[in-house]
Amino acid sequence: MAWHPSSRNIYRTLLLAYPAEFREEYGTEMDRMVSERMTGEPEAGLCLTLLADVLRNAPREHLNILSRDLRHSFRLFAKVPGFTATVLLALALGIGAAVTIFSLIDTVLIRSLPFSDAERLVYLWTPLPRYHSLPRELGPSFADVLAWRAASKSFVSITALDQRTMTVNIDGDPVLVPGAIVLGNFFETMRAVPLLGRAIDVDDDHPGKDQVAVISYAFWSSRFSRDLRVLGKELQLGGRSYRIIGVMSPEFVYPHANDFPLASGGLKRTDLWIPAGLSARQEANRMMTCDAAIGRRAIVLAL
Repeated sequence: MAWHPSSRNIYRTLLLAYPAEFREEYGTEMDRMVSERMTGEPEAGLCLTLLADVLRNAPREHLNILSRDLRHSFRLFAKVPGFTATVLLALALGIGAAVTIFSLIDTVLIRSLPFSDAERLVYLWTPLPRYHSLPRELGPSFADVLAWRAASKSFVSITALDQRTMTVNIDGDPVLVPGAIVLGNFFETMRAVPLLGRAIDVDDDHPGKDQVAVISYAFWSSRFSRDLRVLGKELQLGGRSYRIIGVMSPEFVYPHANDFPLASGGLKRTDLWIPAGLSARQEANRMMTCDAAIGRRAIVLAL
């Protein structure tokens, strides 16, 4: 029975799916048996049979060899437990160090931040030299931030935010959402551009005009199924109705985790931003503090 000349080469290629150890022991015999079957069986039927045999048996042979090697390794390690513990500890330290270093490189060098000119952003804290028991990195009051903004010549903009968990009612369904109350120039300072719509701006940061909200990409996906008509939809928050005006890009979830000292540890990300909308009385109240103030330097300082 005539066979295509390349059929044997194809089968030999299929044999590469078996472990090398298995091929060294049985490969020659398997090749001989297939050559004999080629003389008396139809090509199409035999090819399908051989392919099914390889798909069924090759993974099993890999698992058999892996299982045997693991049993042998465990027996060797059991004989020298001190050496085994040292090796495992060295591996754990090495893997941990490698993961830590790569995470740092990925954050600083590889993965771009979700806002531009990040090197010009700095945190601003309120110094409290008379209160030694309090953390040095204590969030300033909104009144301090506004005063710094008015007097500063070193920063092109200064903003502030306050993290909190918000109870949001969507179509009668209340959910807890990690959010942030921000000054109107927050997104401008961060140079963060929404994926849809617009960001909160200074015109929104006034009582009566502050009932707007920007949501994260994850919140848009989970609660609105990425509906492009989300802009203009209403959220009920604290008895007030907030209109969605923007959706941020997937990368922007700031603040997240522990981006700054004294950050709310339970909030791993931010999914909702609303303007502070401070009244004149609140702007003058130095007891009304925020979690963090952020300034964008006018120039990059040379080291």
